Amino acid sequence: VKLVQEAEGVPILAHPMQYHMNVQELGLLITKLKEAGLIGIEAIYSTHSDADERMIRRLASRYGLLISGGSDFHGSNKPGLDLAVGYGKLYVPSSLLDDIRTASLHL
Repeated sequence: VKLVQEAEGVPILAHPMQYHMNVQELGLLITKLKEAGLIGIEAIYSTHSDADERMIRRLASRYGLLISGGSDFHGSNKPGLDLAVGYGKLYVPSSLLDDIRTASLHL
């Protein structure tokens, strides 16, 4: 988190379901990262199920974090995963970016 802040970035926890933690473990991680300056969590992600997204959104609400989303596109090393749409169904509202931009002005 500190390195992201030093680079004038916005600290957001990326694809939390990929950490294979239960809700309690993830809550502990979020607590520690929030104390360090975390402001958001990626709820909308290419491989998240609807249940995953709902759970991450609940965590975001509980810990006062913003929501982000992304396709995790990294080029040809992830076949079938396309920029901005993930595996075809990803939709990230632009309002989420507006909220992140606003929050970044206060970092």
